[in-house]
Amino acid sequence: LAFLENRARDAEQRHQTLRATLDWSYRLMGASEQKLLARLAVFARSFTAEAAEAVCGDAAFDVLDALSALCDHSMVQPTQTERGVRFVMLTTVHDYAEQLLDSSDRATLQRRHAAYYDEFAQQAGRHVYGAQQMAWLIALREEEDNLRAALRWSLTAGAAPALVLYGLHIARGLARFWQISGRIAEGRSWFDQTVAVLDVAPITEQVEVLGQAGLFAQLQGDHAAALEFHERALTLARTTGDAALLAYALYALGSSFGRAGDALRAAELLAECLTLRRQLYPGVVTDAQMALTLNNLAVAYVNSGRLEEAEALYTESLAIKRRNDDQVGVATALANLGDLAMRRGDYERAAVYKRESIELRIALNDQLGLTKALDQMAELAVLRADYQRAATLFAAASAAYERLHAQRTAHIASEMNAFLASIQQHMAPESYERAAHMGQQMTLDEAVRFALSVK
Repeated sequence: LAFLENRARDAEQRHQTLRATLDWSYRLMGASEQKLLARLAVFARSFTAEAAEAVCGDAAFDVLDALSALCDHSMVQPTQTERGVRFVMLTTVHDYAEQLLDSSDRATLQRRHAAYYDEFAQQAGRHVYGAQQMAWLIALREEEDNLRAALRWSLTAGAAPALVLYGLHIARGLARFWQISGRIAEGRSWFDQTVAVLDVAPITEQVEVLGQAGLFAQLQGDHAAALEFHERALTLARTTGDAALLAYALYALGSSFGRAGDALRAAELLAECLTLRRQLYPGVVTDAQMALTLNNLAVAYVNSGRLEEAEALYTESLAIKRRNDDQVGVATALANLGDLAMRRGDYERAAVYKRESIELRIALNDQLGLTKALDQMAELAVLRADYQRAATLFAAASAAYERLHAQRTAHIASEMNAFLASIQQHMAPESYERAAHMGQQMTLDEAVRFALSVK
């Protein structure tokens, strides 16, 4: 007990010493640096010079000069990242700065911070489907904590409608990033919060948010919630007379039925969506939403046995994604063409497509895509009668889904259960258990390397 009391007393003394040191440094600063230090507390400890100027600046002082002075005082540390220089505040300094920030300034700065990251997220949402995809995925990783902070105070109960709209925009802009980086539970949590405050948004934004909320519910296997969100989106879209919005809602609901295992209803809705998109954008060959529609309609056709039609749609979708330099989309299209080749019994061609897809996903650090790829490689191993490898890959995929708080779609789960039954039928129980245990213990990286180790 005496030891613990001494430790607590020592910790308190260190805290007082640190506080005295910070107070001393603060008193040596000019008024501009003092003001900026307090305002920088609005960031999640890390920021760019551009963000500091946009959020903390005013006519009374030069932000860059004050920021340079704070670096000289060691209150802020410059650090080099993949995108350039960022500035970082140690936790103790950040806590100190928060105590300096008064409540009236805090509300204003939070609003400016949310506005800045609203624009940032909207730009990211546009660019993660094109040639600058990798750069923006890196940017989103660097700004993740600031984006979370902006979401928190934008979606807090009682927030002003203008602030809520910032939160809706940020969530939509982050949707693809959350999928690629495997943050499925986080994405769903934020979109559930956006749905709760949708009434303040225009109908167009309500439809788009409901579309994403349904997708994340579906990724967690909650098909009932997904269909509810997407049917609500379609009902709203039909009231607007906006053909592009209607196409989006048809796409969302059709995709939802597809993931829930109703391939016929999915094909019906997605075909209607595709017809509408072709009318809206005749001759346009770079529309990302067109590529997504083609892909998901092709999946529905494959699951309905319409393989020739599916191949034509997959090929058209892949061509658009290649033109847009959408590497995530290209990886998906290649994987789907591999599935088609497997169904036709062309296992060598399927393996070529799958490997190319996986290599792209590795470069992108596409956690969800790589998890899906393990299932696909397990399926290929079963078809090649390599049951031990299939058992390991299937178990590794199941473990990876669990770590991501995600689930297989209904159709894929049904297929995988059938393949698992085949694996167990062809293996002695103890051999199966050993192979499955090996897969369960693998990290995602280890499992992917194992999947690629076969020629």
